[in-house]
Amino acid sequence: MIDKQKIIKHLQKGGFLFELECMKEFTKAGFDVEASLHYFDNKTERHREVDFVAYRNFYDKQNSFSFNVSLVVECKAHISPILGISADTQIGGMLSSANLLSSKNLNQLLKKIVENNDDSFTFGPRNSEQIHQNVFEFSTKENGKDRVFESMIQSLNASLYLRNSSNKSDRRFGNIYIPVIIFDNALFSINRDETEINVDKVSYIKASKFYAFDEMNPLKIFHIVSNENILEYAKKIFNEISVFYETYKTDINKIAEESPNSSGKRKYV
Repeated sequence: MIDKQKIIKHLQKGGFLFELECMKEFTKAGFDVEASLHYFDNKTERHREVDFVAYRNFYDKQNSFSFNVSLVVECKAHISPILGISADTQIGGMLSSANLLSSKNLNQLLKKIVENNDDSFTFGPRNSEQIHQNVFEFSTKENGKDRVFESMIQSLNASLYLRNSSNKSDRRFGNIYIPVIIFDNALFSINRDETEINVDKVSYIKASKFYAFDEMNPLKIFHIVSNENILEYAKKIFNEISVFYETYKTDINKIAEESPNSSGKRKYV
């Protein structure tokens, strides 16, 4: 008979218990959670899985329409502290909202956000926010493997797969996807002013990656979260998603009536 403690030790070694801890915190915050989501990675041409998706759903019963914001979460255990480097330049809310990973039928909603120069929502950087262009592990190990970048890419590829699948679906929904990475160690935000380098311990940051020659969505926004206060982050995002829905409820209802899916089989604007 296998010893119970050996089983627990094996789970801890693989990071599975850290994933369970993260899912529990998002559930506490009010999110619905789906674990071990499988997707097809076009880059590697094989099926993979992302650790879990935490989503906030709003259902319009009259139009049988769902509006969803989904956090596509990759957890990384047994890793050194994480450093996020913030450049002097700031990325405004207009640019980030234009690059949200959303289903096609939400294009008019994103267009309105850009036209209103509305940077009050949670999904991208606000005009006053510093965005971290470089995120890496603070480690002296020379194993040749960038585990931070690998986690970001896996979360992003899963988000892109879900976005692209949404655009082919006949289901009546509009979705926004946000790549999220949670590390089981401390997170530090680093920036330089005119006189010194500032290093601040933080619970979470927003990071960006620019993709050359991607005319539709060149800017990808990531949420990077430390294990030290996952629940704080989850509650904050949950509440801000609720505010976002109330702010744009009229526009979302119009989409539910005119463009309930992204496949083009119904009226599309």
